[in-house]
Amino acid sequence: MCESSAVPGLQRLDSYKTDCALRMSGGVDKWMEFELARINKGLVTRKKRLSILLKEEKPQCAAREGEVYEFDAEVLRRLAGALKEGEDLMLPITLHFSSQSPDSCYVSDESASVVLRRLEDFGEAYPFTDGKMWLPNSLAYMLIQKYPTAMQGLFL
Repeated sequence: MCESSAVPGLQRLDSYKTDCALRMSGGVDKWMEFELARINKGLVTRKKRLSILLKEEKPQCAAREGEVYEFDAEVLRRLAGALKEGEDLMLPITLHFSSQSPDSCYVSDESASVVLRRLEDFGEAYPFTDGKMWLPNSLAYMLIQKYPTAMQGLFL
């Protein structure tokens, strides 16, 4: 509860007042929602199949706010090299980051998890269970650097 200190002589600080006002009004939740929306504004919401992107002269998708999200053609070719006959992949692959799990993230696309396992030779590590393949954040950041434009981070 946000109340002034019971210790005689202490005055309520402005930062304390602000903190209490934000908590009582739900402002922190609203502020976090605003910040996450700002961070996630460049996300692709309508993914495309890798097979379609490979046929495009300038492979691209539309992002949430209407911006153009361009893919690196060389990265697309590397990903295509890991596909087996009849397989396809929806891009970009989304890595889900959450404050509830500060040291790991997950991929919810089973096809993407299969291709990443093959590309990175994960073996039995990082199984796809209960609709998710959990990865340590350090590995996720390495994947984002290794496959730029083919990965996107969603912050929950």
